[in-house]
Amino acid sequence: MQRHALNAYKVMELLTKHGYICPPEKHAEPTIEENNDALWIDINALAVRQGSDGDEVPDYPIRLLFQKVKTDDWYEDLALVYVRELTAEEAKTSKAMSRQPDEKKKFGAWAKPTE
Repeated sequence: MQRHALNAYKVMELLTKHGYICPPEKHAEPTIEENNDALWIDINALAVRQGSDGDEVPDYPIRLLFQKVKTDDWYEDLALVYVRELTAEEAKTSKAMSRQPDEKKKFGAWAKPTE
């Protein structure tokens, strides 16, 4: 079965469209988990920023959830279901890291990429 590729740049694009601020350079390729019906990517809390000043770290990992949509016998597509911060309970089973209690909530915003 073939499907569209998901890479770090696509994940950064989706995070940005949903109000998260990504670092200026891409980080490691995302870790993808899946079952028969869905595919999801959890992003470490410290890997994104949010807030009006772009300097807040979420408490828990951010999940991108996709539903698998079979288009024919050889190909399946992915339909984005949501991009959101996990709850405390959901974060317990995630492989991504939450913000630790001793880590501050506000970090400086990332510098704009140079051209």
